[in-house]
Amino acid sequence: MAQNTFIYLDYAATTPLDPLVKERIVALPQLLGNANSIHAFSDTSRKLVANAAQELASLINVPSKSIIWTSGATEANNLAILGAARFYQHSGRHVICASIEHDSVLEPFKQLAREGFEVTYLKPDKEGLITVSCLKAALRRDTLLVSVAGVNGELGTIQPLQELTQAAHEVGALVHSDLTMALGKMPLDLTASGVDLATFSAHKIYGPQGVGALYRRMQPHKIHLAKIMFGGLQQDNMRPGSLPVPLIVGMGAACARLLENRDELAHLKRLDKVLTERLAAIPGLIFNGPKSLDRRVPGLINFTITGGDMNTGLLKLVPSLAMAYSAACHWDCRSSEPPVSKVLSEIGVPERLLKRSVRLSIGRFTTPQELDIAVTQLADLGKKLINKA
Repeated sequence: MAQNTFIYLDYAATTPLDPLVKERIVALPQLLGNANSIHAFSDTSRKLVANAAQELASLINVPSKSIIWTSGATEANNLAILGAARFYQHSGRHVICASIEHDSVLEPFKQLAREGFEVTYLKPDKEGLITVSCLKAALRRDTLLVSVAGVNGELGTIQPLQELTQAAHEVGALVHSDLTMALGKMPLDLTASGVDLATFSAHKIYGPQGVGALYRRMQPHKIHLAKIMFGGLQQDNMRPGSLPVPLIVGMGAACARLLENRDELAHLKRLDKVLTERLAAIPGLIFNGPKSLDRRVPGLINFTITGGDMNTGLLKLVPSLAMAYSAACHWDCRSSEPPVSKVLSEIGVPERLLKRSVRLSIGRFTTPQELDIAVTQLADLGKKLINKA
């Protein structure tokens, strides 16, 4: 099947590169000095990096000096979790993590367990919500670190981050939040939320793949991190390696676009409202996680279509719709079997329905015409499956 016959409905996995972001990158000088050298070419690079940091910082309301550039959210999550736990382990070795986190959060916590830390996993409710009461029940005097994503990447569930942070701070615990799926989909004020560490990725906000950032709170007290990579003295001696200036410029440009395009979120909400209403009318379709936009970010919908042969993966039945069974990190490219969503299992979706459950995600370049085609195909499929049941 030719690529142009597909309809892209997997924005949660990666977003298209915005043309204006691409223009900013292409317009860069052919020679960019190493940002850690000491000559005029490097002065240019340092100014570009500083400008990008300010663009991200303005979007999340933090000082630009609190930004650490990384290769993506995976590295940023590892640095935040392993770095904080190892540096502050003298104050406690109990850590807490939501059970529905991305693998780039869950795996560092597994590593901490191997190092002798005690890990508590928070169970979500049926909509994927981590409640404050659930966290309070798990907190202890020796709790060092709590990690809960601001938005779940498979369900779109919005977590009560400010309230969770307040509860954790009451026992002296640090709070990390993977905000990869929240940036650009909801207002973020990290100064007001009080979160200590937060992570982001450019390719989720129409920027280039291969670059991300870690926010590290600097006031009233600087959060310290043990290094997890070793090399040069770049970035306050926290993250070694020459800075990828074009990629960083691209991430800054993507953040600037979000700041400038204030109507985008309202447009996405309108598309989401129409889409959910039409999906709800499809025979055999069940929503997973929150349906209401009061509890979910717009543009990310998880659903199951029942009926027929339940062993056949749903994506095979609608091959022209580029959707996902779960987070992209869960799929082993060597396997022909669809990945099983750990998140859906955690919120109680029966195992027999996992292959029939998909994440549909839309974004800046999705058109109403594309959604018309997608809903029509899904509706036809729903009718066929119900008739076969």
